[in-house]
Amino acid sequence: MGRQDWQDMLKHRVSRVAHGTGRRPVLQAAYGGLIGVESAAAAAWAGRRGRGPVDPGTLTLVVKTFERPAVLRRMLASVRKVFAGPVVVADDSRTPGRVDDPRTTVLALPFDTGIGAGRNALLDAVETPYVFMTDDDMVLLPDFDVTRAIDYLERNPQVDVVGGRVVHLPLWRTADYSSAALYAQRGEPKVRQGTLIDGLPVAYKVPNFYIARTASVRSIGYDDRLKRVDHNDFFTSAYGRLVCVVDPAMVCLHAHSYFDAHYQGFRMNTAADLAWIAQKWGGHDASLPTAEGGLTAGQRLAFHHAAVEVVARDLGVTVVHGGGPDSEAVRISVPGDAEPLLAVLGTMGWRGSRGHLTHPLWGDLQVHPAGEGVADTAPASFTGITGLAVEAGRWPVPEAGGDVGGPAASGIRRSPRAGWLDAGEIVLAAALPAGPVLTLTSPGDLVFAGFGPGRRPADEVVAEVLAAFDDPPADAAEQLDGFVRLLVEQGLLER
Repeated sequence: MGRQDWQDMLKHRVSRVAHGTGRRPVLQAAYGGLIGVESAAAAAWAGRRGRGPVDPGTLTLVVKTFERPAVLRRMLASVRKVFAGPVVVADDSRTPGRVDDPRTTVLALPFDTGIGAGRNALLDAVETPYVFMTDDDMVLLPDFDVTRAIDYLERNPQVDVVGGRVVHLPLWRTADYSSAALYAQRGEPKVRQGTLIDGLPVAYKVPNFYIARTASVRSIGYDDRLKRVDHNDFFTSAYGRLVCVVDPAMVCLHAHSYFDAHYQGFRMNTAADLAWIAQKWGGHDASLPTAEGGLTAGQRLAFHHAAVEVVARDLGVTVVHGGGPDSEAVRISVPGDAEPLLAVLGTMGWRGSRGHLTHPLWGDLQVHPAGEGVADTAPASFTGITGLAVEAGRWPVPEAGGDVGGPAASGIRRSPRAGWLDAGEIVLAAALPAGPVLTLTSPGDLVFAGFGPGRRPADEVVAEVLAAFDDPPADAAEQLDGFVRLLVEQGLLER
């Protein structure tokens, strides 16, 4: 049994016991003790690098709480070790708590107002240009730098949200949002997922642990009808409107209240939320069929090479590729410092030690020291895979430079971030580096093939595809126009 399987089994058992009876009070005390020990140990370790509380003057931390006064006190105590600025608490407990801190404001809301309305009340109360969104069961460590994200946002006005990394106790497990599915993806994102902006990767969804431009988050807002399940809904609404990045150096601890029967009685009552979400987002999930389960080892390996190359290109890092189509893992070496590449890969779903990483979709990746065990001839083995290798012995240069008309060029082109290969009756294509791999069948594969590195008018390609059929239906052009839009939304084509 692998580590992931063991963690999932343990989490399932803990959850089952937590929602049972009998031993719950004893387990709650034991669990609380374990969380306390782990938090204290982490704080002691991080305290060696702590700089004390700071107030940038432009940031307000906000936290929504409900029926967990002790958890809130723990969270605020950790905050005041690193942040001296204004804090706003939205509390819809039956008896809202009091906080003995002149710089902390408590908004007492009607009982069980819910998470959506609570977060909106918090946003309305913020008077600074930046907001720090948190949950009450999070713990900041003494070395947390509140100015890091603000400095980043000041340097990069095109970014709206900087999300952090949440470490879940007691298993020290970090959730991966790089491939997290939203409820719907209508329209086009401002920047494609996985693109690096000033060293940080773009993500369509980050944890509810982020520092952001207040005006940007307000422009989306949270859904007042949702009392428990707000996370995916917010970032689905933000898709195509906000640009979010992930900073792996921005870390907090997270301790669920598994054995708090009173709190869990409310927290697990999600039926109304889920019904509303189904009504709200149902019917907007048109998509292409995915092919992950049916990929051959060689196809998966080829996409993995291409995914790593996209990340390396964004980062400006040269990568030497090795391993043939029968290799058990992608093998690469980095002539220079590999640490920047490894750090970024770690934010995009790759997990493992320095020399051996695994991606949940692509598989294993071995990173060798420069010049050791990897020859710059391996890509020749992929020369038969259309779109991923073109010239024997040389890894292909990504399709680019097609905009000979300059900034004024119009039309649509194949995305330089799309990996694809001809699988005979179908074309397999993926928006890299995160995927998924999509299956393009006729006439969709002809639409995709009609676009190249240079921009072309969509109606020109649609006309060519229609000409390939003897008796297309009356609405064929409309269907193909919709398919072009879908390929753009999925990141395989770009305007």
